[in-house]
Amino acid sequence: YDLYLRSIALPHDPLPNKDAIAMLERSVGLDPSYAPAWGYLGVRYNYDGAYSNGGEAMRKRSNLALERAVSLDPNYIFAIAWLITNRVEQSELAKAYQDAKALVARHPENAQAHFALSYVLRYGGAIEESAHECEVASSLDSGNFMLRSCGATFDQLGNYTRAMDFLQLDAGSVWASNNIMRHYIRDGKLAQAKEIGE
Repeated sequence: YDLYLRSIALPHDPLPNKDAIAMLERSVGLDPSYAPAWGYLGVRYNYDGAYSNGGEAMRKRSNLALERAVSLDPNYIFAIAWLITNRVEQSELAKAYQDAKALVARHPENAQAHFALSYVLRYGGAIEESAHECEVASSLDSGNFMLRSCGATFDQLGNYTRAMDFLQLDAGSVWASNNIMRHYIRDGKLAQAKEIGE
């Protein structure tokens, strides 16, 4: 449990993320029945696959860890929502949409459920609906850095002020810097984009 808590506190940029993976792998090795450790290991594997050098192997590990978390706790919304967003990135949009709609119907009070639906809707091109789900998620958990990619939804709508609100949820990370630079380019603020890129 101590390893699990320490891993959560680590930044999610590529190098500290690898340290978090090592901690969580030790944690589940010591107690393979603790669903939250499997859930966060799935998230950390996802980050390694998407934003570092882990590639497809880590994306597969992400699914396996999240599935393990759900098998241990079938009501673990966090892991279910992450499995949904993983499916989106693996081009399983129809299945992801069905699962996200069902998750929100069962747990309308949960920000992560609404975020998962917003993610599916954005990839499916339903940008206004995605924005609505982002706003619901934000109203339920306004400080959750995992809502950060809602910035892309609002950028697509041309609502750059609201996009920046979401991007700032992860201020200081490599992910935020890269995406804020893209945001400024979309908004026509090339000087600010260049400043970040230097």
